[in-house]
Amino acid sequence: MLNYVGYYAKLFPVNSSEQGLSIVINVYNTSIPTLPAIQFYPSQRVLIVANVTYNGSPVQSGEFHALVENYLGNLSLVNLTYNPLSKVWVGSLTLPSDANGILFFYVFGEANNGISGIGYYEAFSGYYVEFFSPVTFVPVDSEFGVPLAVNVSNIYGQPVLGPTNITFNIYVYNITNNEYTFLTSINVTVANGTGGVYLPLNLTSGDLLIEAVNGYGFDAFTNGIYMQSLFILPQVVTEPGSVSPGQYIEIEGSITSPINLPLSNPSNVLYGTNITAELLSSNGSIVNKANVLLNPITLQYQGYLYVPYGIPSGLYTILLFAKYYSYSLNVNITGFYYGQIYVSSMAKIKVNSVNYAFEGQNVIVYANITNASGREIEYGMFSATIYPSSLTSQYTTISQLIEIPLWYNPKIGLWEGNFTLPSSLSPGNLSYLAGIGYYGEPFNILVTGVSAFGNPTTTNYTAEYTLYALPYTYIANQKLNDPLTYYASLVNDEISNLRGAMINDFLINDTISNGNLSITSSNISNVVVYNSSLT
Repeated sequence: MLNYVGYYAKLFPVNSSEQGLSIVINVYNTSIPTLPAIQFYPSQRVLIVANVTYNGSPVQSGEFHALVENYLGNLSLVNLTYNPLSKVWVGSLTLPSDANGILFFYVFGEANNGISGIGYYEAFSGYYVEFFSPVTFVPVDSEFGVPLAVNVSNIYGQPVLGPTNITFNIYVYNITNNEYTFLTSINVTVANGTGGVYLPLNLTSGDLLIEAVNGYGFDAFTNGIYMQSLFILPQVVTEPGSVSPGQYIEIEGSITSPINLPLSNPSNVLYGTNITAELLSSNGSIVNKANVLLNPITLQYQGYLYVPYGIPSGLYTILLFAKYYSYSLNVNITGFYYGQIYVSSMAKIKVNSVNYAFEGQNVIVYANITNASGREIEYGMFSATIYPSSLTSQYTTISQLIEIPLWYNPKIGLWEGNFTLPSSLSPGNLSYLAGIGYYGEPFNILVTGVSAFGNPTTTNYTAEYTLYALPYTYIANQKLNDPLTYYASLVNDEISNLRGAMINDFLINDTISNGNLSITSSNISNVVVYNSSLT
């Protein structure tokens, strides 16, 4: 295969201070050389004409080439010659037999004065294949008969008239080497633009691809039980995901049965399938296995694949195998899917904050996050989940409702964030607690996330930091004439024209003016009083 990628990389950058060559290309069918064409066919002779100019003047000397490529890569290369009569550069070639689909004709080169340029022309070669069946994202099972139905035409929609054989290759995707593995070939006779045949009965389960060989068209479909609705999640749910040895990979979701099963009750496949998960290392060895079982309450499949201690860091593959045995059909209905996850050492976190805070008070959270060697982690994505200790068992649900983002502060070498505790006046950041009214209880802070290098944190409750919310509503830096008169923490407030009683309050650095107050069972610190009566 020809390789001019490096040359393209040299030509594509635009230098605003130096004007390049202008190259305008037309491509003709040599049997009709007067009108540029956009529809060609394999093995057809074509004429490439390039008008190469510099500052509006024809370039008459230099070295120029024409390159033809499609989705498979570079197909043909031809040298162009200058025609002094028409003042254009020309060349001709025969399109290869595999020149199907969208073609790009590139003309590139350099004039004798050292100025270079590139131009391209886009066209289509061969026949376009439209697939009516199988349908992408609609699972089928080949052992029960799956038609391959196609329509074949050129880009103008004109069908193939006479009987024509179109060959199709069938591949299955292999995640372990990121390649499509060839399975088999089939021929379809097309007449008046349409044709069809049944796919082989013994095709492999999984993600399959049908490719037209002497046409242009692709069809991806799932053979067997559809498993792409299963999520493969690390304990710290991020993308791309990573886990540490000792953690679990959660697999959850639903499956879809093939639509062509001759079963009286297809839901038996949905709820009676056995699913097995395997964790593979980069060398293909199986590290661990787990069963993914149906949850009878949610009717979703759920399983946990343990990542054992002692395995090296790197990219690991998860293979999912599904099997349902039908007694009525006396066959195994299978499915296959896959995923990948990165395994790395765990990030270590030490959280620090205040021990006590009032309801409604803003709280700053600091987290010292390091890697396994003790080095500070400065890049990544980390957040804090805050919840009452009494709701620790609901952490998974709460973390999906609200998380407080953290950012790295290079001045102190810590990750930090802030949130407002709920109070009777406002739920603060913890909107899921709105309406409860009383919040004087311990709150837990759990920081989770993943570094830019894939080091996840633990999600274990033992990493929680606990602060105690005092049952006083925090009101700071306000001008008040009708404040909450009981169980309030008033800090740096100006209180005026208030008459009545204040009970069980904190008054810190406040100013009281024009009032007549009775303050009982309260903590008072640095309060200034003007023109008021206090008892």
